[in-house]
Amino acid sequence: MIFLPCINDSFAVSLRCIFTKLKLLQPMKKIFVVVLIILSNSLYSQIIQYLDIVPTFGYHFGGRARFYEGDFKIEDNATYGITLSAPVEWGVRGEFSWSRSDSKGRFIPYIAGYEPDELEMASNYFLLGAMKELGEADINLKAFGGFHLGLAWFDSKDSRYYDEFRFSVGLAGGLEYMFTDHIGIRAQGRFLIPISFSGVGMYCGIGTGGSSCGISGGGWGTILQGDFSGGLVIRLGKGY
Repeated sequence: MIFLPCINDSFAVSLRCIFTKLKLLQPMKKIFVVVLIILSNSLYSQIIQYLDIVPTFGYHFGGRARFYEGDFKIEDNATYGITLSAPVEWGVRGEFSWSRSDSKGRFIPYIAGYEPDELEMASNYFLLGAMKELGEADINLKAFGGFHLGLAWFDSKDSRYYDEFRFSVGLAGGLEYMFTDHIGIRAQGRFLIPISFSGVGMYCGIGTGGSSCGISGGGWGTILQGDFSGGLVIRLGKGY
């Protein structure tokens, strides 16, 4: 409950306190600062009744991309991140979320001339979308579902391989329960779909020719990922 001392009627003071405690998210701090500056100015004063900040932790399903030369399998692993959520109209919330799962990727060849290989990597998602609340406004428990668009970043930790950046869509649904006007919990599941997954960047170097590209020209494949996660809801503002 490290965020409880941060709950304050002052929007700006609460945000500074929370960022101080979120040491784990230091590399992403600049992104969230930009988003929060936008929300804290005219949008916050004129439209937004409250802002939910939800640090999350859960389990990520890595998925598999199929190419002509073989399969690229990403291992399942833990995921963590943060979600910013605010009402944009009655029963609808706008959301920005970032999530990350550190894992391993394995190439499994189908044809001769290619060797199995693996690399340390991470799956990152930056998504913006809308969530529709299902339930009466005066009850603490609500179901929700929604649609997101954004960026998938497959971050290679191996210098032999390039990172992959892909446009991504997401479908999500879950439950939220508010214990008080400012504190609650949230559980959700997401289906994550990068539009395409190129073989050129990920596989440069896995061929039997040493430093040459194992899949020159590559090709493309679709990888389907998903996760289940939960977190503490910290609500800044007046709420309902």
